[in-house]
Amino acid sequence: MYSLRRQTVKKLFLFFLIYLPVQYIFIGISGVLWSEPWPAFALPGFKNVPNTQNQTQVLKPYFYIQLDDSTGAEIEVEPSELFNGIQPSQLQGFIRTNFSQPKEFDRDVRQWFNRQITRMYPSVKAKTLKIRWKNVFYGQSEKRVVEISRENVRVVTIPFET
Repeated sequence: MYSLRRQTVKKLFLFFLIYLPVQYIFIGISGVLWSEPWPAFALPGFKNVPNTQNQTQVLKPYFYIQLDDSTGAEIEVEPSELFNGIQPSQLQGFIRTNFSQPKEFDRDVRQWFNRQITRMYPSVKAKTLKIRWKNVFYGQSEKRVVEISRENVRVVTIPFET
């Protein structure tokens, strides 16, 4: 049977004593500058949810198709329908990464959205896709969680070519 010498055990202990903090420092810096090399080194952090004794606040995206007509009516669409190829476990992270701040979308992206909407609603002529980020406040009522209110935070608009 193989046994480690006392000196080898000390060296291994010292190696890991130094290696583990260096690894977490690397993850912290790379997570701020780029994206964390997950899951190679550590599990991702969980999203912070502001919470008081009476209510919980969650930032959520809501997708709306604005119609290209004189009424300016909107149709709410589920992100899971729009991005049907993305795994549900990855959808919220994808939306947060790509649609959390207003920006200019290139022509190919706008055309892709237009094709998706046409596929979902063949009779609808869409003017824009709006992603409204809202703080949603939840509370408890008779042992159930209920939505108390919504507060607009920002809007990301993707216009289509007409």
